[in-house]
Amino acid sequence: MSRNRETTEARLVQAVGTVISTLDQRELTASAVAETAGVDRMLINRYFGGLNGLVERFAANHRLCWASELLTQGLGPGQVAGPRPAILTMVLLRYLRMLVGAPALLGILKAEFGADSALARLISSHRQHEEKRLFGSLGLILGAPLDPHELVGLKTYMSAICLELIRREAGPAGGGMLDADELARLEAAITLGAAAQFGAR
Repeated sequence: MSRNRETTEARLVQAVGTVISTLDQRELTASAVAETAGVDRMLINRYFGGLNGLVERFAANHRLCWASELLTQGLGPGQVAGPRPAILTMVLLRYLRMLVGAPALLGILKAEFGADSALARLISSHRQHEEKRLFGSLGLILGAPLDPHELVGLKTYMSAICLELIRREAGPAGGGMLDADELARLEAAITLGAAAQFGAR
């Protein structure tokens, strides 16, 4: 591969990230990426086989989803104390804090809830993969697989948390950052709701 091609490919991959950060202003298209990179759009087809291939390359070098290990850190089979509902609620609170502390990741996840696109489908695929890993890990940690009730509860609350943070970011105040009081209120609401969800049988 020539140095010129390597440089151009790197610029195009970087441009994908730049366009993602401005998805509110424009869509992720081959034209937008090429314009941002300052290269001919046809090079996307020539070097990557199209926009999907370029997005896949971007995904190979950038995390498009959270890592399940972040939500189960410090937990292991036989190392948890407390009832299952409390452990599952703790995981949801970790998920909330992780997204609050990673606005760039939240911006990427926001693309999944936008118009159908190669990026949205790829993010959805990555998220589902990490969810599957998380749920499998929790089953091992808790000593028994998650039941359907627990699976639905986790998926529902994780989606609701993500959408709520996106809504706050897009609101009149903008910024997307929760102050300490807002975070505490949201944590309290999640704790109460999740305890009822996971405790109900």
